[in-house]
Order: sequence, then C-alpha cells, then structure tokens
Amino acid sequence: MSFLHPLVATLLLSATLLALAVRGLVVGARTVSHPCLSRIAGSGLRLRDFIDRGLQAGSWLAVLLVALACGMPIGSGSSAVLKEEGREIVLLLDTSSSMLRTDAGSAATRFALATRSLQEFVRRRPKDRFALVSFARVPEVHCPPTSDHRLIERFCEEIDPVGPRSADDGTGIGAALLMGAEVLKPSAAATRLVILVTDGENNREEILPEEGAVLLRDLGICLYAIGLGEEYRSNHASAALEQWTRITDGRCFIALDEASLEGACAEIDRLENSPLWSEVAEDEPGLPLISALAAALWSLVIAARSSFARVLP
Repeated sequence: MSFLHPLVATLLLSATLLALAVRGLVVGARTVSHPCLSRIAGSGLRLRDFIDRGLQAGSWLAVLLVALACGMPIGSGSSAVLKEEGREIVLLLDTSSSMLRTDAGSAATRFALATRSLQEFVRRRPKDRFALVSFARVPEVHCPPTSDHRLIERFCEEIDPVGPRSADDGTGIGAALLMGAEVLKPSAAATRLVILVTDGENNREEILPEEGAVLLRDLGICLYAIGLGEEYRSNHASAALEQWTRITDGRCFIALDEASLEGACAEIDRLENSPLWSEVAEDEPGLPLISALAAALWSLVIAARSSFARVLP
C-alpha cells in the first residue's frame, strides 16, 4: 500500500503511538503507586476488566486507522482492470511559413483553415484524448495527451506559423513523425493515431519521413495525412504522403480548399468512429476499506460502552 500524503500518515501514526506510549507510562505509574495494589493483584481480574481493556484497544486501533486514512492510501497491493472508451490521437500541425499563404477562392490562410478544422474535429470526439505537436524545421510539443479538449482548442488558437525569414522555418516532417511516436509510445490505449496536416514536402534530411512512418508502424500507430494547398495538385507531392501512410496502413487526403479539408477530417472521423474499449490496470483504492474498518470499530466500541459493558460486574 502506498499513500498520496506519506508524510501526513507518518506524522499522525507517530503521534498516535507516542500518545499510546505516554498513556501506558502514566497508567503504569498510577498502578504502582496505588495503595491497594496488593489487594487488587490478589483478587484477580474480573470479566469487566477484560472487556474494558478490549474496548480501549479497539478505540486505539480505530485511531490508528483514522491516521492511516488521513494519509490517503491509494492502493491495496492488488489491481483492478478498468475499461476506458476512446482513442489517443496526436495532431501534427505544420507551422512553416508557407502555411501563411491563401489559396484561390479562400480569404483565410492555410493555417487558419487547418486550425479551424482540427478544432472542429476535436469537438466531435469527446471520448478521445488528444495531444498537439507543431512543427516547422523542428517539432514542438504544445500539449501532451489530455481529455481536456478546451485546452487543445486554446493551444490551436495560440500557435502561430514562423516567419518566412526565420531560422526556424522549414518542413521537418520526418522529425515530426518521430515526435508523434514518442508522445504516443507510453500510451496504453488500444488505438493510437497520428494526424498530420501539412502543405509542403519534407526538406529536412536529418530524419526522413519514411523512418518516422516505420517507427509508427512498429509501435502499432496509424498515420493519417492531409496535404493542404495547391502544391498537392502534383502527383509527386501526393505520392509521398501516400507512401508514408501506406506504411502504417493509414490513409492520405488531399485538401485543395476549405470544403475538401473539412471533408478529409470528416472522413477520418467516420473511419475511426467504431466503439472501442481499452483495458487499463489501476490500483484498488485503500481509503474506503480503511475508513470502513475505522467506522466499524468506533461503532462497536460505542455500542459496547453504552450497553452491556455498563452492567458487567
């Protein structure tokens, strides 16, 4: 058994044991100095004496249990299997300077369209846990996996693309995929997804996107990719996305405008919308058991003192 507040448990237990020891010394001293000691010793103990001592021991045991409960025990040494519904999803959002561009027929930038669509996607999936990672030249984790969807939406609003002359500009898709894998690696969720939204091709050769895709596959993580913007009219750009997603048995989508971007997010939502339960092992809480034992002991002592213990000879 472990405690949420071990220091509190230690201090209260120590104080209780110290009080018990002091009481024993005081009672012992009184007993030695009592003028009728020889007469009491010779007469033997009565049933009432045994009952009184038992009730006193029960009272002190209840105090010890209360001290343990105040330390907030969080486990009893065994585990319970809980079932959780939902998936764990990393959103990989491109923040390179090209995301500041607008495409024909749209007054909003690619970045504005992407964040708006991802926020709506998050709202539609209340039982999933989301993480948010942005990337330009290098990836950055803004929020680890959380069920607080408002937090994800707020981070989407606070992120800005890098400037075109910034030293951080670039499109490091390979490094971003590796970061997505690292974020999801500790997860025990039955289904883990990475959703990549980008408007460019990888131009950082340190880590290739194929390497990131292979790692995702080895970890059992599925990759969905959305290619955003006019650049994806070319077969070369879309073929690269197709190759990376195929490695993980995922899918890629090409979004040339806002409607097709919303359609891509809706299709991913449809593909990953079947009921899903994952088993998670958790320690059984020890607080209810200890509290119940303490309450039962107190009730027994009070009932005994107010009933048959009063009338014993």
